[in-house]
Amino acid sequence: QQRNFQQWPTLGTYVWPNYYVGSTYQDELNFFKTWIGDRLIWLDNNLGGNCYVQPLFVLDSQNPADRKLLKVVDLLGREFSFQTTQMCIYIYNDGSVERKLFRK
Repeated sequence: QQRNFQQWPTLGTYVWPNYYVGSTYQDELNFFKTWIGDRLIWLDNNLGGNCYVQPLFVLDSQNPADRKLLKVVDLLGREFSFQTTQMCIYIYNDGSVERKLFRK
């Protein structure tokens, strides 16, 4: 990142066609992550078809009732807030992972 901005000193400068101008690298990164998440939500909500949510993968467990939810994250791996309509990933203690659509 440092070499990039030494070679192309564009940080904090408008570059066509981008409409967002971050003042720091972290600002740019946060904007990009949010944009990707919002774009995925838009695609899910606006593409026609018969889409359904299915697990990404589920490990065979002898007793799935014993599994415990460890955490819920969004598609970028951030802790999930349950405040907006978006895809989330449920991660369980037995190694299984499920992808679900949360609708507010």
